[in-house]
Amino acid sequence: MIVTLPEPPSINHYWRVSRGITHLSKDGRRWKNAAHEIARTAGLVVLEGPVSVSITWYRSRRSGDLDNRIKVVLDVLRGLAYVDDKQVVELHAWRYDNKAYPRVEVTIVQR
Repeated sequence: MIVTLPEPPSINHYWRVSRGITHLSKDGRRWKNAAHEIARTAGLVVLEGPVSVSITWYRSRRSGDLDNRIKVVLDVLRGLAYVDDKQVVELHAWRYDNKAYPRVEVTIVQR
């Protein structure tokens, strides 16, 4: 399965803490809702068992750590492409620059 999602926020901007309670930020909720809608219309099927995930992030500007985007992407696909991200037994990730068309391309393969 392959899905192209909008560029995800960094994990540092995805979560907020208010009065000791951790919750999704406004940007996090907006991105998660958009990603869910795209994943649903892409016809993803929830896989059971081990999966391999490849993530290619085309970032909009020359900043940001790849590892801060991986967790956000894996979490958003939980319940849409696999039951839980603990099913991920193999992970490959790449980062490129593409100011004109920032996005994240995700390939999920059942093992």
